[in-house]
Amino acid sequence: MSTEKPQPVKTFVSYSWTSQVHVDRIIEICKRLANNGVDIVLDKWELKEGHDKYAFMERMVIDPDVKKVIIFSDQLYTEKANSKTGGVGTESQIISKKIYDQVKQDKFIPVLLEFTENSEPYLPVFLQNRIYIDFSTAQKQNENYEQLLRAIFDQPLHKKPQVGSPPSYIFAKATAYTSARSSLEAFKNCLLDDRSNYVPLARSYLKDFLGTLENFVCLPNYTSELADILKSNINDMLQSRDELLEFFEIAFSFKEDSQLLEVAFEYLEGALKLNFANQNMKSWQEWQFENFRFFNHECFIYLLAFLLRYRRYNLAKMLMNHRYYLGADSVVGSGVLLSYRHFYSYSRILDEENRRLNQRRISTTADLFHTRATNKTIDFTQFMQADFVLFLESLLKNSSGWYPISLVYARYTRPFELFLRAETEDGFEILKNLFEVSSRDDFRIKYTQAMEKAQQSMRELIFQAGISFEELVNFEKICRIKIDS
Repeated sequence: MSTEKPQPVKTFVSYSWTSQVHVDRIIEICKRLANNGVDIVLDKWELKEGHDKYAFMERMVIDPDVKKVIIFSDQLYTEKANSKTGGVGTESQIISKKIYDQVKQDKFIPVLLEFTENSEPYLPVFLQNRIYIDFSTAQKQNENYEQLLRAIFDQPLHKKPQVGSPPSYIFAKATAYTSARSSLEAFKNCLLDDRSNYVPLARSYLKDFLGTLENFVCLPNYTSELADILKSNINDMLQSRDELLEFFEIAFSFKEDSQLLEVAFEYLEGALKLNFANQNMKSWQEWQFENFRFFNHECFIYLLAFLLRYRRYNLAKMLMNHRYYLGADSVVGSGVLLSYRHFYSYSRILDEENRRLNQRRISTTADLFHTRATNKTIDFTQFMQADFVLFLESLLKNSSGWYPISLVYARYTRPFELFLRAETEDGFEILKNLFEVSSRDDFRIKYTQAMEKAQQSMRELIFQAGISFEELVNFEKICRIKIDS
C-alpha cells in the first residue's frame, strides 16, 4: 500500500448569490471541503477590490491547474445560466463551450441544491444530461458529502475490478466434466455472499456431479490392454476429481457445518453404488468398475484430509462413523449399510500388469495417488496422513479393510502433524475424540495390540517400503506420559 500523502485538488466553486443564507451555506460546505484536503477557489476568498470578476471566472474554469469545478445549482443559478445573464451566465457559456469541446467531462461536478415543484432538478440546459450529486436538503447533504469528496479526488466507491483470466472450463470441450460446473459456482457464490440457501445448492451440485460420473464407465476395447483402458479412463476423470476437491474445500473451509457433511454423505452413497454392478445390468465385467473404485478411494481420502486440514475434527469423526446405504438394486446385497472401509479399492488389473511387466512396484495405486497429488491445499504428506488415520481408526476398532498404501512414499516422512501436536494435552484431546480412547495409556495399549494383529497383513508395506509406523504416529512421545481418563 502506498504511503504517499494525497495532494490537495485545486477546485473552483461556481454558484449564484441567491441570498445571504445561501451564500453562507456555500461557504460552510467549502470550509468543510478545505478541511478534507480540497484546495478551494472561492470568489469570496480570492477576489479583491478592483478585480475583474468575469475574467476571474473565465480563468478559473479554463485554468489547467484547476482540476475540478463544482457547480452549486439552484433555481436562480439555472435561470441566469439559461438566460446568459450575470456572472453565472458568463460561467455557463464558458463551461458549456468547454463541455462541448470534449474537455474531460469529470472536471465539472454538478451539485443540486433545489428541485422544481414537479420534482425536476433545477439544472441549466447544458447540465441536464449530467449525473448530479443531491444536496437539496440538509439530510441529503450529509448523506452525499462523501460522494462529492470522492468525485473531487477521483476515488469512486465502486471501482471497476481488474480483468482476470476466464475460467478454463469455459473453453474446455463440452464433456461430462463441464456440465455440473455452473451448480458449483452458484454454491460458491452463495457461501461468499453469506446467504442461507447454500445447503440445497450444495445438494444440487453434488447431484449434478454424480450424474456426470456415470458417463465415465469403462467400455471394452479389444485393441487395447485392459490396464491401458483403465489408466486412460482414470486420467480422463482428473478434471472431475479436481472439481470435487474444490467443492470439498469450499464447503469445509468456511465453517464447520454438519448439514454440508450430511449432503456429502448423500453423494458418497450414490458414488459408492458406482463401485458395483446393479441388478438392472444385463451383462458386465468386474474390471469395468475399477475406475470408479479408484476415484472414490482417492476422493474419500482427500475429503478426510480437508477436514483435518481445516480442523473439522467432529466432522472427521462423523465421516468415519457413518454407515453408507447401498440400495436394493445392488448385486452386493439388498439394502445393506457399509462402513467407509468399502471406499478402499484394490485394482486387480493394475496389479496383474505390474507382475506381467515385472515393474516391481509395491503399489501401482499408490503411484497413481502420488502422481496425481496436484492439489494446492492438500499436499501428499497431508494425503498420506489422512490415509493413515483411516487405517489406524479401523485398526483400533478391531476392523479390517483399510490398507494405507500411499505410505509407500512415507519412508522419509517425520511424524504426521496430527500426532506431533498430540504431545500437548490439547493435541491429544483431538486424538482421544477421533480414535475413542480414554487416555494416553489406553491409546498405547490399544495401538500395540492392534499392530501386533496387523503385522502379517502389513508385512509387505513395512519391510519393502521400510515404514516405521511408530515414528509416523509419534508413539514414544505420545505415550511416555500417562494421564487419568
